[in-house]
Amino acid sequence: MAGILFVSQRENEICRLRTLLDSYGFDICMDASIQQDFLNDFDMIIFDEKFPNVNAVIKRIRAYNLPSILILFASGQEIDAELLKHVNSIVTEDMSDNIIISMVSVNLRTKKSLQQLSQTNKNLADSLYRLNVLYSTSSQFAGTLDKKLLVDYMIEGLDKSLSFDLTCTLTCVEAEPVLILNSVYDISEELQSAIKMRMVLNYKSLFENADPPYVIDVENLKVVKNIKYQGNKLTFSLFEYDTMFAPISLGDNFFGCVEIFKKIPFSTDDATCFQTIVQQVSLPLKSASLYQKIIDTNEKLEKLQRVKSEFISIVSHELRTPLTSIKNSLNIISRGGRCGELTESGKDFLFRA
Repeated sequence: MAGILFVSQRENEICRLRTLLDSYGFDICMDASIQQDFLNDFDMIIFDEKFPNVNAVIKRIRAYNLPSILILFASGQEIDAELLKHVNSIVTEDMSDNIIISMVSVNLRTKKSLQQLSQTNKNLADSLYRLNVLYSTSSQFAGTLDKKLLVDYMIEGLDKSLSFDLTCTLTCVEAEPVLILNSVYDISEELQSAIKMRMVLNYKSLFENADPPYVIDVENLKVVKNIKYQGNKLTFSLFEYDTMFAPISLGDNFFGCVEIFKKIPFSTDDATCFQTIVQQVSLPLKSASLYQKIIDTNEKLEKLQRVKSEFISIVSHELRTPLTSIKNSLNIISRGGRCGELTESGKDFLFRA
């Protein structure tokens, strides 16, 4: 937006202001049916107090909520109080040229300062919102060891903080690799096939000097789609969008990779937020994997313990039967009588144990 618009039908005043303000970019409007689209091109709109129905014109334009500064060019006599409610400043005809230029310059600088302040506040609000999303996402990560839930929380955090058009998550946290597509609009089969191929190639590119931990068949790769709005479909122009890509890993453990698409270019803050969330999910995923290994190991130990107990029970049972017979026979022999008298040497061997 640039320039100053003077709404007037008085030739003398138009010539005067054009001479004074031409360096700012000066234009005129002599038609009361002035439209909003045209007004959007100006930083400042000056209304001649003598313009026909100027009160109604100013009210209508004020209702557009334009970012332009509205100034009343007044005769210097008594001014309609109703007009004063709808303008930012007043310039009178009897002001000197230098004062008029100064008034315009001050108002334009004020507008620029307010815009910068507004942008700063917006950036601060965006930063606070993202920090809140990061904190909330981190809390969710810390609250579970379910790997599928961790991936879902990661995608949810990316959606809240970046408002993506499409997120492709190739995850290897389950028994087999799965491609999760979270999209604003539906995806055709042709586009889905292209995305699958792209993600598999991205995955393989992470292991240039080593074999990938998983062999992924593009044709048989399982796909899970989560679509927000079914009415429209993404087209192949998706590949012209801005993208960000990151692996989900920690050391030697590989959990997957993520690519995010957005029609509006990503900012530096977007990239930082994206990398932070992806890195944050890696550690709890590793913890979840270790926890699962502990569970699996405990199950194996419990199984071995059951096998051991069963073995001891069987062996004890098998040994108890012949030992009972032997014990009974020894008791009979030791009493004498039926088996004859024992010699001293026999008694010595019999009772030695």
